[in-house]
Amino acid sequence: MQKRHLSMLMMVFILLASGIVNAESYRDAFQYLSPKPNAKLVNKGSYIIIRPGDNLSHYSFDRNDPVYIEGEQSGKHSYDVKTALDNKTLNIVPHTAFEPGERVAIVIDNGLKSRGSDRSKDFKYEFTVSPKQEYQTYDNPSLTLEVESNNLHNDDFNDVILNDDPNYPSDFPNIWTDVVGSPAPGYIFSGYAMNTFMPSGYALIMENDGTPVFMRKIEGQAWDFKKQDNGLLTYMTNSYFDPNHISRAFIMDQTYTVRDSFEMVGYELDIHDCKIDDDFHIHLGCYDVQIVDLSDSIAGGDSLCQVTGFVHQELDSLGNVVMEWRSWDYISIFDGNDLDFTGARLDYCHWNATDIDNDGNLLFSFRNSDEIIKVDRNTGDILWRLGAHAQNNMFTIVDDSSGFCKQHGVTFMDNGNIAIFDNGNCHTPAFSRAVEYELDEVNYICTQVWEFRHNPDLSSPFMGSVQRLANGNTLIGWGGNAAMDMTEVASDGSVVTELDFDTTRVSNTYRFKKFPWTGIASRPDLLAEQTDQGIHLMFNQWGDMAITDYIIYMDDSPEPTTILDTTTQNYYFLTDLSYGVTYNFRVTGVDYVGIEGNYSNEVSISMPNLYMPGDVNGDEVVIGADVTVLVNYFRGMAVPVDSCWNADESEWLYAAADVNGDCIVIGADVTYLVNYFRAINSITWCEDTPPYGY
Repeated sequence: MQKRHLSMLMMVFILLASGIVNAESYRDAFQYLSPKPNAKLVNKGSYIIIRPGDNLSHYSFDRNDPVYIEGEQSGKHSYDVKTALDNKTLNIVPHTAFEPGERVAIVIDNGLKSRGSDRSKDFKYEFTVSPKQEYQTYDNPSLTLEVESNNLHNDDFNDVILNDDPNYPSDFPNIWTDVVGSPAPGYIFSGYAMNTFMPSGYALIMENDGTPVFMRKIEGQAWDFKKQDNGLLTYMTNSYFDPNHISRAFIMDQTYTVRDSFEMVGYELDIHDCKIDDDFHIHLGCYDVQIVDLSDSIAGGDSLCQVTGFVHQELDSLGNVVMEWRSWDYISIFDGNDLDFTGARLDYCHWNATDIDNDGNLLFSFRNSDEIIKVDRNTGDILWRLGAHAQNNMFTIVDDSSGFCKQHGVTFMDNGNIAIFDNGNCHTPAFSRAVEYELDEVNYICTQVWEFRHNPDLSSPFMGSVQRLANGNTLIGWGGNAAMDMTEVASDGSVVTELDFDTTRVSNTYRFKKFPWTGIASRPDLLAEQTDQGIHLMFNQWGDMAITDYIIYMDDSPEPTTILDTTTQNYYFLTDLSYGVTYNFRVTGVDYVGIEGNYSNEVSISMPNLYMPGDVNGDEVVIGADVTVLVNYFRGMAVPVDSCWNADESEWLYAAADVNGDCIVIGADVTYLVNYFRAINSITWCEDTPPYGY
């Protein structure tokens, strides 16, 4: 194509000026193309994704230069060409981003067109880039709703009191369980967050009675923690409330080792769902906030409305984009239900779940349009839309008088049916339920075949999950309902297990899942907390029954190799530590034959300078007696009590006695302290050892 670039340049400007796209349908030329012809609000960092339909080896094209790209403002774009692992999909990766708001012309080598199409000429089309300058993080309103805290657990529940157990950190929840039947085999998986606004949470695997068999504190929280069909574990972190943490999907193996992590291409992923398919492709989604003028579309519409759409990406194991699906291309902004279309913000679809049907196609749950949408994974086309309350429902609903609404989650079941957690915000009175539907996708008939409502009813306005288990039981996560967190029921609707986290706190249990699982950690997990007395260490080489002892290493420098102690416990308390010092810790496990294993993760704790400026004798008040102690110090008759390490000077400092703040204790401090009592000056401190809380 290089020889044709000069003539193309003139043609591209004509194309942009006229808005002409090939008369030939892009569907005739390609199985999949992204961005779509005439697409609007396209991300300025988007790849051009081309899939003709067959293996790329069947096509004759310039593999180094298969397309021509030019923007109205950004001009001609150079790019890299990447072939996805399916060997059917090309990723064209521009070296520079497009300009906000510009139109972009694309010319694709005719050799890349489907073999059944007219391959005598190149394919030409255009799209328009979003006018926004930077990616805008979406503050999810459904995560901030308040829920009534009327827990239903009673004296029959087994209390697993863990936040007073030295094996667990202080913010770990108490867990109440009631096992009254025959639970399905397996372990319970959940991501627990003390509340949505906390920067960390826990990835948890539990026995039926709530006893943890694995626990890891995750910075950025641990959303949607679960086992994938390929046996790997995944969880997602978010940056909604802590910008220091990147929104990312993490993959762990059976040794609880993080093997890989993924981000979306051009977007910041959302934590609602993550799916790994049979091709080991990872499916991720995100919210995409765009500024849209609604003033001409609806009376009272905002001309600068922040409208939130949805973007799905399927990535192969190398991070190539195999497929991207955008709600902007397929769902009208006005398809949402019970929304204020005149407000400054509009979340018109609100995606919250993805699954894969038995035919390999995608199922998306859209809360705010009250529907499940099935999408052709090869082409991106919508195959059907389901929802009794949805504006574009294509099914006849049988044996379900209420219909699901504001649902959270859709799960394809082994029997070919789908399960949905119906939040039920629209029901009168409101109630939530787990519901199973049989779908006739030929005649578009949806029949309810099973449901479970708690007794008494629970109303969960957001979040939640449903999973059919191997023995026919169903696991239900009640999401944003503080009265109960999880229920497992038999096929006849009888309750076999219930679980509830500590409801004295605001907490989120996004989803619950249950899987057969055997995990043996390759090294201990180490946590450390600062306490009033010192430092509390907690460690566990989860699942390794051969470990009998732990060796604790501590140093004031990273990667400590100095042995502090050996213990048979899973915790250790340190006291009498020095203020202002950063302590570094690692732990190893030792098995029953004395073989020491791998180092744990390393943790560091900086002890704050817990002193009161001027309190020379340490009695927590500054009075004349402190002058006496300071004078006696210079006479060799007394020693100030508070010592802090001054890293800049590499020496200890009696910080409370350094009342003039010059980072050294000398006779001038006596004069300064006396003058403090005369109201001549104020007490200060050394800037290298500031007291905690000042």
